[in-house]
Amino acid sequence: MRIMVYQMNVKDPASNIDNITNKLRSIGLNEEQTLLVLPELFLTGYDEHSIHKVGNNFFSSVYFKTLLSLADKYNLMIYGSVPEKDGDNYYNTGILIDKNGLINKYRKSHLFRPMEEDKLFKAGREVIVSKNLGLSICYDLRFPELYQKQSELGARILLVVAEWPSVRIDHWLSLLKARAIETQSFIVGVNRVGTDLYKFGGHSVIYDPYGEKELFFDHDYEEIALIDINLDKIDLFRGSFNTKDDKWLH
Repeated sequence: MRIMVYQMNVKDPASNIDNITNKLRSIGLNEEQTLLVLPELFLTGYDEHSIHKVGNNFFSSVYFKTLLSLADKYNLMIYGSVPEKDGDNYYNTGILIDKNGLINKYRKSHLFRPMEEDKLFKAGREVIVSKNLGLSICYDLRFPELYQKQSELGARILLVVAEWPSVRIDHWLSLLKARAIETQSFIVGVNRVGTDLYKFGGHSVIYDPYGEKELFFDHDYEEIALIDINLDKIDLFRGSFNTKDDKWLH
């Protein structure tokens, strides 16, 4: 499977969508489908004005239409999170899309109260696995039961998009590695860079089921990379050492 990781800075919505468009234009993708993974709230960050602007009617907005156009032009699936208004509530929603539209969405289920995220968003309460991808967002990473459930539901690649601060970047890397090893899955962690409420730490990474790095940005500035991962590693590992056979607590 081909995966593109874009560790990007997050500014205002118009600049962010232009940045993604220009970056993809410069890459030169071939016809093979690629999964593009973008950071948490890649259009808005936690700016409340931008969240309201983008979240109102997101799925009929120019931002969504542009993402669909990019998915069509470059044969992409895209995963990242955006604000979404539903009724009176806003959600931090991970969207998985391709050229045909929305494949599935996941509403962040663990909200980061130290940053008062719970005052901006309402928590979701669904575990989502779609196309063998487990969907999650940032603070979710500290709750391993979510990823165990995703694995039970058939996830082979766990996607974590984040705005994770630099001061806790060691936790970011340690938790991602642990989730990969304990579920015997690939995990893709994509973190933003730049500064607003916090200085964000980058260090995006892909770990294989053995906990080995397949891709790693050892810095906190913008970078994009394309990699092919071998999903046979999952079956090889699970076939020789399947921890699920020994699990009793559910």
